[in-house]
Amino acid sequence: MKLEIFVIGNLEKDFLKKRQKVMRTSKAPLVMLLNTDIKVSNYQRAVKRFGKDPKLFAVTFSPESSKKGEVSEVEVANGGSSIYRRKIWNKIGGIDMMFEPYWWDDVDYSYRAKKAGYKIIEDGTVGVRQIGEMGVDILKRNLRSVLIQRRNYLLFLKKHKPDYYRKVMFHYSVFPFIPWVEWRFKKFKGGLSRCGTL
Repeated sequence: MKLEIFVIGNLEKDFLKKRQKVMRTSKAPLVMLLNTDIKVSNYQRAVKRFGKDPKLFAVTFSPESSKKGEVSEVEVANGGSSIYRRKIWNKIGGIDMMFEPYWWDDVDYSYRAKKAGYKIIEDGTVGVRQIGEMGVDILKRNLRSVLIQRRNYLLFLKKHKPDYYRKVMFHYSVFPFIPWVEWRFKKFKGGLSRCGTL
């Protein structure tokens, strides 16, 4: 199957809009989206997996994966290092711009894909290499970015898990200073409860 590769930095202005645009305008059935700080190799086997399973939405890979050499079904396709079936991407609506400028957009479309009956697998056979410091690590040092992550976390819950959203909002109303404390004392992980809410 034909594959197109697009490299878009997660620190670029309007990078979510750029990703959505390339997914909408590409003519290839498969599209790989990469952050500028990620280099991949040996991904041909991952491409072939799409020909074997029409329900496969995405194959994801990460330099931080603990599953080197393994292939397993997962809940979330990493927005900055995955191959997507464009037809399914467009069918589920792709990125919800409510999550601009970054964070939780990939959790959201992954959740919608899984809910519609599609699959996401992590392919540990793909060679993935980190170049320099990860963009997300740079963002974690910025209080504004921490607050954006928290906001988008709440938006995700409100959209998909309204009952849990109400509980979390009560928690934040009682302890509104938690994001600042996490940032100040370097406790923020960027993806806190990321998969636990799915």
